[in-house]
Amino acid sequence: MKCNNCGKEIKEKSLFCSNCGTIVGSSVKITKTKKSKSQYVLIALALLLLIFTVACYIVFKNSGQIVDMNGIKIYVPNDYKEEIKAGYDEAYISPKEDIVIGIITKENKNLKLDDYIKKLDLKSSNIKCEKEFTKNINNTKWIKYKCKSEKEKTNMYITLTNKKIYIVFLETIKENNISNLEDKIESSLELIK
Repeated sequence: MKCNNCGKEIKEKSLFCSNCGTIVGSSVKITKTKKSKSQYVLIALALLLLIFTVACYIVFKNSGQIVDMNGIKIYVPNDYKEEIKAGYDEAYISPKEDIVIGIITKENKNLKLDDYIKKLDLKSSNIKCEKEFTKNINNTKWIKYKCKSEKEKTNMYITLTNKKIYIVFLETIKENNISNLEDKIESSLELIK
C-alpha cells in the first residue's frame, strides 16, 4: 500500500505514514465521522430536553387548579399558597405576595342580593367602586364590582343563597395586570351545592 500524500510504501494495517505522518487508515476516518455525528445527536437531544423542561415549567407555573373556598369553586394558580389573611375566611397569596384571592362568607338574613349590595355602602371616600356586571356564571347570579384606592385594585364577586352571602375578592397592587387571572376566576366561579 502506498501513502496518498508522499507515495512511500507503507504496511497494510498502518494508520499513519511513517514518512510524512499522514493518516492513511480508512477505519480512523470512519470512526471520526461517526463520533462527530453522534456528538451532534447528543447536543440536539440535550437542547430538546432543555426546551421541553423550560416549556413544562412555564406551563406548570401558569396553570392552576379549581379549589373549594368555603363552598365556592374558584380557580387558583398552582404557585399561590393558602395562607391566613386578616379579613378573609380563606385566602391564597401569590409568590410575590402582591395578589390575593380571598373569600368572605356571611349568614344571610333573608336579604335579596341588591339589598345586600346597598347595605355594603361601596361609596367610601378612599375607595371608588363601580359595578361592572350582573350575570349568571355556572347557574349562579353574580354581581361584580371593580374597586380602586391609591394602592390597590380589587375585584369583588358577590352572590347570595338562602343561607349565605359569598364575596370573592381578587385584590392586587395597582401596577399588576391581572386580566388573564380575572378571566379564569370569573369563568370558574361555581357554588357548591
